[in-house]
Amino acid sequence: MTSEHGGIIAESNDPYRTKIKEHLDYHKLNENRGRMPGQLRIRARYTPRFDYAMVSKQETILKGIGWMIKRFLDSDCLHRNNRKRGRLF
Repeated sequence: MTSEHGGIIAESNDPYRTKIKEHLDYHKLNENRGRMPGQLRIRARYTPRFDYAMVSKQETILKGIGWMIKRFLDSDCLHRNNRKRGRLF
């Protein structure tokens, strides 16, 4: 939950930046099932399964819900830079 002036910080890896055969095969399987190529079905221990969407910058899952993208943070850059400092921000 957030106020009307609130914001959400989200991160995702671009699923199309892979050359790994198993990942590409999974993309095709998802497309055949009518799902997004980078959509994963995840289950943590003792929890129900849930969908996790990895989307590229060109894809949007925000259409029709009232949110807009203000800017993109490159997740590869964030992880690489913050590993040295040992903190997220």
